[in-house]
Amino acid sequence: MQRCRCTRNPENPDGPCEPCLKFSKTSKKTIHHVPCSRYKLTEITLFRKGGLAITQRWKGATVRDVGDWAPGEPDIRYVQMQQNLCKTPMCFAVRRFVPSSTDNISRSWMDRGQMKKVDLAPYALADVEAAREVFGKYLDSHAFEGLLWVIETSFRDDLAREVYTMAYKHFESLSTASEECLQTSRRYMANLFRLWFAMRHTTGSSWLCGPEHLGTTKVDDESYPLGDRVSTPRLVVAQFNSIYITCYLMPLSALILKQLEAMFKSKAMNHWFTIFLSTFILLYEISHISEDRYRYARQNNHKDEYSLPLFVRELQEGANVILLHWHYLNCDIDPLTVDWSNARKTSLPNLDKDQLSFVVRAWEMMRSREEDVRANLDTNNYRWSLYFTSQMFEKNWAPRATYAG
Repeated sequence: MQRCRCTRNPENPDGPCEPCLKFSKTSKKTIHHVPCSRYKLTEITLFRKGGLAITQRWKGATVRDVGDWAPGEPDIRYVQMQQNLCKTPMCFAVRRFVPSSTDNISRSWMDRGQMKKVDLAPYALADVEAAREVFGKYLDSHAFEGLLWVIETSFRDDLAREVYTMAYKHFESLSTASEECLQTSRRYMANLFRLWFAMRHTTGSSWLCGPEHLGTTKVDDESYPLGDRVSTPRLVVAQFNSIYITCYLMPLSALILKQLEAMFKSKAMNHWFTIFLSTFILLYEISHISEDRYRYARQNNHKDEYSLPLFVRELQEGANVILLHWHYLNCDIDPLTVDWSNARKTSLPNLDKDQLSFVVRAWEMMRSREEDVRANLDTNNYRWSLYFTSQMFEKNWAPRATYAG
């Protein structure tokens, strides 16, 4: 964030750099007191980048057709897939293939220490390029629908629900803005929601809905994680995972983090409200993904606290990098102690009446949970949904421990 060159201290290479050591923390000219850290916002991890170990036909998140189609007349069918991310399912074509010894076409789960599994129909995407286009259109058409659906059905926390709702209202309010900086915020928010929708597709489980179930019947077992739903064929899951990551998450996250970094570095506070909302959302999603990795580890009897422990470690380290940037920008602004009688003379002169009211309410809601916040932060409860977002509201913030793997 500083424009001066970062020169390591030869006596303590991992400690504060030499320029930071020369700053006086007691000088009135020093307005930032965040710890010296050498991290780039654009290099943090927001999603898992590898494959799902469902097949060895390709490595990592390579986007490929299966190719070993079943002999005879092509068995192509059209299915609808749902993941409870919006009311509208995604529709695409699948084709029957001949499984190899490296393909895992069964769905497995743990029940009271016993591994159970059910075989699924051997179908894969009929055409990965066509499926890529299908998801791209689905993303563009339903990201906002999905946001409103998840707000309505999935949030357990009132503050999180209100922040996501305000983020959508903020985006809508920018539709008539003429100033370039506000149009920049609108484009950023649109891409943020698309990134959010794509990220959510990498968590949880999907299932087939509609009339076509590919001959698979419902599992008659109360312990089955999907209940009476029919699981999506495993190779389809693996191929869509590659599509999500390679074709959408990688370019979208790079764009979002670059834009967010530019807003953080801007001296003007025009983007403060946009930054506040998007910082909360990114931190909350990091907690959501961590929770999903914990769920998967428990369902599959993993010895580690999280499945993909290295990924979770990098993910949560990224949360601290976001928080570093946030507190550098915010300079310990506390809306509850500001005299708002003349808002134009405050450090946040660009907030309108509704935005100001919301910001004050958000701080009040978090302060009202002080006891809960302290209990979860002091015990390093990384699985708490507000573990990272609650740190946005701290004074004299310093990086906290994250999952060490």
